[in-house]
Amino acid sequence: MEQRTRYIEGDEVLFALIAGALVFLTKMSVLKVPYFWDELLVYMNPIRVVYERGPGNMVIDGSLFNPSNFFFHPPGLPLLFYPFLKVFGHSIFLMRFMALLSVWGSMLFTYKIGKLVHSKVLGLCAGLSLFALPLVFTQSTMILGDTFFMLFTVLYFFWLLRGGRFWPLLITGLIMGFVRETSLAFVPVAMLYFIKRRDFSIKAWAVALSPALGVMGFFFMGGLGHQAFVEGHIGLHNIPQNFISSFRFAVFEDYKEILLYPGIAVALLILFIPKLREKQSGISYEHLALLLLPVILFVSFFSMHSAILSRYFNPVLPFFTLLCFYPLVRFSRMMALLFLLIVSLRLPSYAFSSNTFHLGTGHETRMEYQEVLKVQTEAAHFLEKEFPLKRIWTTWPYDVMLSDSFFGYVVHSLKVVSAEEANKGNFDLYVWSSNMRVEFPSLLERDAWIKKQGLTLVRSFSHKNKWVEIYSK
Repeated sequence: MEQRTRYIEGDEVLFALIAGALVFLTKMSVLKVPYFWDELLVYMNPIRVVYERGPGNMVIDGSLFNPSNFFFHPPGLPLLFYPFLKVFGHSIFLMRFMALLSVWGSMLFTYKIGKLVHSKVLGLCAGLSLFALPLVFTQSTMILGDTFFMLFTVLYFFWLLRGGRFWPLLITGLIMGFVRETSLAFVPVAMLYFIKRRDFSIKAWAVALSPALGVMGFFFMGGLGHQAFVEGHIGLHNIPQNFISSFRFAVFEDYKEILLYPGIAVALLILFIPKLREKQSGISYEHLALLLLPVILFVSFFSMHSAILSRYFNPVLPFFTLLCFYPLVRFSRMMALLFLLIVSLRLPSYAFSSNTFHLGTGHETRMEYQEVLKVQTEAAHFLEKEFPLKRIWTTWPYDVMLSDSFFGYVVHSLKVVSAEEANKGNFDLYVWSSNMRVEFPSLLERDAWIKKQGLTLVRSFSHKNKWVEIYSK
């Protein structure tokens, strides 16, 4: 009798335990920090709206079909979180732990994909190095859509390579499309897989088109109310320049090149000396194409987008690490393991370093965001203790942090006035944070405005070139 294929094998259990210990021990110190930057309104507020009002009520009153409730993103992520929050209630620890869990799952399935396409060594190197990318390491506890979506991309890819299993692929594909619009990149990937196998059945088409169906469902609900359309980010002009920018964000930004350069060097050796280290267990050209295609499509998609962030490429970083380590593993497994060690040792020097300071910078791509959190939390506690009833004028993101206790900065929400009210002089305190949206072209102009208003510095909080200043009339 044919032995049943196990869903998880002994070496995968061992990898899961090692990866789990690694991610938890290195990130346990930030599992309770307040929500930060784009977490506030872009992701946590939609999750909160669905949790507090319930998806049923939102269908009845039509608000589930209003894209503004989800910051113009698909509502899949808030809907996925809803049952967990209903069972366990909301807590910052729970949300951050779930983000960390999704990164752990991405590492595990990257390992499993590496095994399928080449060997355990490739899976080990690609899976662990995924967490060693400074961007992934930093954002592994953040509630950001692309961090969670990364798990679905590797799940879909794994089920595809596992033999095109219908129900897991269909369900995963539909969820993907309802979580992130860039899931469209995996439609050609699945189509290539089935075309290679000459499988043109209804099931194959359903699986291949499932991400597109999910995206279409979102656009059917919200029309063209997507942020990219509302803010005019999508366009066909200047595509060549945008392609270069998109490629830079995909493979160079935030120090992903610590994997790229050695991978390219050895890949060129293998390319020009085909017989070098030839092995029967080498990866197939089909697998190489399937791994490379999502990265190329993401770069191409964002060539039509004028306002991209490096985190938008998080969903294809597992394929990036697999592609980078494949030539190293093929050349020498010992070399690949040695390079994995070097990457891991160099991680702190990148992830914990500071960017050149710019006003209005979110600092969300490195662990220095903790420095911003430190001063903003201290200032928030001071304001709540000393000026609980004062009218405060400040801007994004500090206005949200102070005006709503849900986000973890204050116990009781403070009174934050609008810019219109502030222009009429209806405020008691002015609060300036170094990573706020820039209201003045320069600090000199801001200082001139403060002087003109006759404001006095009450207290300042600073840490490593990040600061919050509190002024009083």
